[in-house]
Amino acid sequence: AFKLHQFISQGRAVYATYEARDRRYLTLDGQYYAPGTDGARILFPLAFCRVCGQEYYKVHYDESNSRITPWGEAFDEEEDEQSQRGYLMMPPSENFDWSADDLPPEWLNANGRVRSNYKKRLPRLIHVAPDGAVFSEPGEGAVNGYFQPSPFLLCLACGEYYTGRQREFTKLSGLSSEGRSSATTVLGISALDHAEEVGISASAKKLLSFTDNRQDASLQAGHCNDFVRVSLLRGAIYEALRRHGELRHFDIARKTKEVLAFDLRDVAQNPQLDPASPHATTVWKCFEDLIEYRIYEDLRRAWRIVHPNLEQCGLLRVDYEGLESLCSRDDLWQELPPLVRLSASRRLEILRPILDFCRKKLAIRVECLRETYQQQLRQRVNQVINDRWNFDESEERLRQAERLILPDQPANHVPGVSLSARSLVGRYLRRRLPDISDYSQFVRKLVTVLASQGLLRLDRERGVEYVQLDAAVLIWRTGQGEPPPPDPIYSRRAISPLYVRVQQKANEFFRELYSRRALSLRSVEGLPHTAQIHYADRQERERRFREGNLPLLFCSPTMELGIDIRDLQLVHLRNIPPTPASYAQRSGRAGRKGDPALILAYCAAGSGHDQYFFRRREEIVAGAVRPPRIDLSNEDLVRAHIHALWFSEVNLRIERSIDELLELQLDDLPLKDSVRAAIELSEDRLRQCIEEGRSILDLCAAELKEADWFTPTWLEGTLRRAPQAFNEAFDRWRQLYRAATTQLLEAQRIQATSFDERQQREAKQRVEEAVRQRNLLTNTGTLREESDFYPYRYLASEGFLPGYNFPRLPVRVYIPREDGEFISRPRFLAITEFGPDNLIYHEGAKYQVRRFWTPPGGLAARCSTAKLCHVCGYFNSGADDRCGDCQTVLDGSTSLFVNLLEMPNAKTIRRERITCDEEERVRRGYHTSIHFRFAPGAGGRLRTIEAMVGADPTQPLLRTTFAPAATLFKVNHGWKGGRTEGFLLNLANGEINPDANQSPGETAILRLFVSDTENLLLVRPRPEIQRDPRALASLQFALQRGMEQHFQLEESELASERVGAGDHRAILYWEAAEGGVGVLRRLVEEQDLFAAIASTALERLHFDLASLEDRNPDCAQACYECLLSYTNQLDHRLLNRHLVRDVLNALRSSLATPQHAGRDYEEHYRWLRSLTDSRSELERRFIDHLYQTRRNLPDEAQKAVAEVNTIPDFYYSGCHACVFCDGAIHDEPAQQQRDKDVRRQLRESGYRVIVIRYDQDLETQIAQYPDVFGEARR
Repeated sequence: AFKLHQFISQGRAVYATYEARDRRYLTLDGQYYAPGTDGARILFPLAFCRVCGQEYYKVHYDESNSRITPWGEAFDEEEDEQSQRGYLMMPPSENFDWSADDLPPEWLNANGRVRSNYKKRLPRLIHVAPDGAVFSEPGEGAVNGYFQPSPFLLCLACGEYYTGRQREFTKLSGLSSEGRSSATTVLGISALDHAEEVGISASAKKLLSFTDNRQDASLQAGHCNDFVRVSLLRGAIYEALRRHGELRHFDIARKTKEVLAFDLRDVAQNPQLDPASPHATTVWKCFEDLIEYRIYEDLRRAWRIVHPNLEQCGLLRVDYEGLESLCSRDDLWQELPPLVRLSASRRLEILRPILDFCRKKLAIRVECLRETYQQQLRQRVNQVINDRWNFDESEERLRQAERLILPDQPANHVPGVSLSARSLVGRYLRRRLPDISDYSQFVRKLVTVLASQGLLRLDRERGVEYVQLDAAVLIWRTGQGEPPPPDPIYSRRAISPLYVRVQQKANEFFRELYSRRALSLRSVEGLPHTAQIHYADRQERERRFREGNLPLLFCSPTMELGIDIRDLQLVHLRNIPPTPASYAQRSGRAGRKGDPALILAYCAAGSGHDQYFFRRREEIVAGAVRPPRIDLSNEDLVRAHIHALWFSEVNLRIERSIDELLELQLDDLPLKDSVRAAIELSEDRLRQCIEEGRSILDLCAAELKEADWFTPTWLEGTLRRAPQAFNEAFDRWRQLYRAATTQLLEAQRIQATSFDERQQREAKQRVEEAVRQRNLLTNTGTLREESDFYPYRYLASEGFLPGYNFPRLPVRVYIPREDGEFISRPRFLAITEFGPDNLIYHEGAKYQVRRFWTPPGGLAARCSTAKLCHVCGYFNSGADDRCGDCQTVLDGSTSLFVNLLEMPNAKTIRRERITCDEEERVRRGYHTSIHFRFAPGAGGRLRTIEAMVGADPTQPLLRTTFAPAATLFKVNHGWKGGRTEGFLLNLANGEINPDANQSPGETAILRLFVSDTENLLLVRPRPEIQRDPRALASLQFALQRGMEQHFQLEESELASERVGAGDHRAILYWEAAEGGVGVLRRLVEEQDLFAAIASTALERLHFDLASLEDRNPDCAQACYECLLSYTNQLDHRLLNRHLVRDVLNALRSSLATPQHAGRDYEEHYRWLRSLTDSRSELERRFIDHLYQTRRNLPDEAQKAVAEVNTIPDFYYSGCHACVFCDGAIHDEPAQQQRDKDVRRQLRESGYRVIVIRYDQDLETQIAQYPDVFGEARR
């Protein structure tokens, strides 16, 4: 079958060097430095004023170091701690001379001086060199520019000025402002729109869109449906205007409904309803009332930045009946001197914006914006109108008519918008009519005149007077094709000869969409399909999609395999899949019957992965598919499979719920007696299970032979401990259930004892929420297939049973949607995605994390302390005095002492529904760090495997340490830009940033952390690279890109971080995939694997393998095809592919030589014995005895301890133990005193001291320290 693979790249930002306009370098390729300049010219991203198009360089200004650096890609990038984020404008001409005389009048006080709140926001003149150096005076090569801090408040080209409350996105745009969500929606709609032209019709007229993130699927569905609903409504209004010329409040909804021309089944909740039935009339009347509300809601002022309305596109003009007549009557203005002297046209010019202000604020007297009417409307709509058109559950409160409060009144008594002298309207009137003497009296008289002519309605509530626009005077008319001039109330323009005048143009795309194509969207609807969607909903969506009744389905990888979709010819990829295998599966969903197919692949500009395959499309379309890898030496993975064998032997029947296993009536929720009896196997059955386990493990004997955790007794021990592990697997469920029960009982107590109306209402809500949570935990009222707490699925997520599709030990968050539901994420993702105050996108709505789950007794039990080593990055407990890796003494200069809370499960509150303004998910920025701790091995040793990588192992290029089953920690230190480290939490109820008056209980400032068992690889290059931050960062990502490409790893399967300092500075890689992927171990075990990865990395970095010539000279130092990616933006300024070319080339001829502590047991014994003091027979007897009894040998002999100025006879690094073999000479008093002083100093420095005496039995002394020397094996 013919398949067309169409790759579409997102519009990129434009980058420019800061040089004179005729010399500066411009490019669309995201880089940090301009080509051919060796770092002398920095590239800055540009943003453009939405009004006039003036470009601004997005910079960080470090004033203390007199330097500017570029921003990252996103407008919402957090400001770092040492620089000020802002915008730098290069003067548009040589004669440009901006000064404080050009400031907006609102920025000045009555004396003409700059107001205090604007002083730090004033643009200032600086002089900038191409390399980012800043000078206070003009210098050679420096170009002057005007820097203003973020937020952007004033365009120095056109004079448009703003408030700090407006989003940057509303003021400035990139060269291409389209986001991924808008691109996906438009591509999907366009593909469906043109499908019939190429013969795709009936049930095949549908599109399946893939994304790799569940939340993005929900975001995209919400974006698409909102875009379609709004476009369809606007298109119908325009068509009604075209047919009828003008519309009024009494017929606009009816005529818009007629244009939509829906069948009853398109809107009715009951699709089988007879159109001739009396109830059908009720449905149509309800739908018409719903349309009326949506029409008025859409009158709000330009509330969709990326989705301009009819008025902005020049297709609609709203007039006011009687306004022109009023302005022409001089007799009505006698009591308003500032207006009586004006012509009718000038009055109209001044008054029309005031009525526009009322309309855009929805200060309109109309029934559909009244609260009581809306309550009835919501009930009617949700009863009879289908899910596509009814009110979203996040629309808890519909938009009611605003009130415009007259001046000099206690406005806080009644909600509304003030018309005081300092309000937007007040400032506008005082600008246009500067001779107003008494503003309050003027406004009251003006309102009286407008109300007398029926334009406004004056009313009073609780003694407060307010006005609203009367809907009866609104006239909708067809526009003339040009957008209205800037609104003089909102669009504030400073007046100065310096500023250019701008004529805005209508958006051609949306003008054509509304006027020609919008009505073709009648049947377009999109829904998400992910593992988090209810099972029944997924089944229904699959059925509708198969039959062609659901045109758009936005899915996570759940739809790659195993789901029947017939007649599919259109597939869209929201991002490039991680591997050719995934691309083949997704693209293969289309054209299965031999029909032609179109695959649309969208490549994000900020993704190095997407851009790499945009340039090399054939590699992803026809690339080799390699089998997936599983690390068969992973202890957790093997243990889970042995547990599965034991579980099958136990044959415990579980039908539905965990409550079949636990006694929920008892406080500690123990296993039921019948379950406890069933899981205790008889000795014969246990022996049989052991034999079956051995036969299974024999299949991976080669891998287990190399695993240092596996012993001959491991299998039997695991099976004997299985009942205990099974019981412990339910501990996290017990915590959730106890917390829900505690909430239920406490809320019921408040209901029974409190007579406060607010407390009773809140208690009722908490009772209902707790009941829903307990129902979810026990699968009450839910299908087992859709629940995270279906016992088998739960045991897999807890790691007791194998579960490749489920994250192990996930963090869960409760979503208060419908009957409530839990969603889960892997811990290392959840610590930020479910972080405090972050937004979660789910099923068309946004939810905010506001509270953590608390077990009985509060969160204190989950708190701990730690010392994070600055020298090597090791995670030490709070009681450790010496680092477990680098041996550094841990003090305030070498470590960070932290109070930690292990990340709990979280709760959210609903915020709002998703609109088509949502291009990407909004996320809080957090300061996070990665730390590690090696797993303990036998006899106190650490489980590590070392290897030297290089042509000569005595002069290695890299020193590597592989650590199987190490513990990786991720610490969330707090919000970026926050004033304090950590988060303020109520330990009793889990509330985030609690109000002391509203939330009693102990509070603490804590950092969050998660941990997991991962395979780690520490890579320490030669000192010249360790000491160069740019070379080290470049090597980090070069090797990572090489590993990803060589092993075909997904970006999420391998991660890296730079850790440590000085000689301990290293690159830390870890296998982030569940169960590991087994590639890092291979790097230290397979001699030539580093060489192959270095070759792959060199090619990725644009170098020819034969000649090392640069195949892409346009890539100055790094680009999105080689080292740059969206996720490493903070390192962009460091990355330079040329710095690692030679070391990568040298690695191509290297070999990895494993070093098991440098020697095997025999060699190590002989080495230690050779180092003993020739005068000390006791030292030789001691080391001989350890060897003969096969105990743990010391790591070193005669090791100098510099800080105490002593040399112990032997040293054990794992437990910092110094061993002294004291012969007879140590009985002398002087020597005894010296020994006492030295050993006291050692203990004070964190070392353990063990003394072996010549006059005591050697075996007896050694046997006293089994944790150091181990047990005798002979």
